[in-house]
Amino acid sequence: MTSICFYNHSLEMNKHWFESHKTLIMNLCIEFDALDRLGELTDKYLGVPIKLKKVKDPNKPKRTRSAFFFFCEVERPIEMDKCRDENRKINVGNISKILGKKWGALTDEERAKFVELNKHDKQRYQEEMDEWKI
Repeated sequence: MTSICFYNHSLEMNKHWFESHKTLIMNLCIEFDALDRLGELTDKYLGVPIKLKKVKDPNKPKRTRSAFFFFCEVERPIEMDKCRDENRKINVGNISKILGKKWGALTDEERAKFVELNKHDKQRYQEEMDEWKI
């Protein structure tokens, strides 16, 4: 955790360093009336800014899943079996469309069990986040 924080803070410091030096070069170009050389001098003395992503903590708890995702977890294998039985090509996009239509057609009573799973997952996430922040 400490090394991840150090790495991410180093990235922020690198960005601030680059921007402050770029501003300094720009101010010098303005003072010496050489704005046309700003790009050339920035490239010469600073180079191209390196674009790095922040590292995510692998121990951070996974976010909650929506009720729709719990529904898809149950229904996706059924739809894939239907495609196999009909000798149709299994296409993730088409299966997602079918699942979306099925979800839209569900009544509140049918959705209730998935909403309940979502509530339990929210509680799980909150507990894990509280423990992770300690």
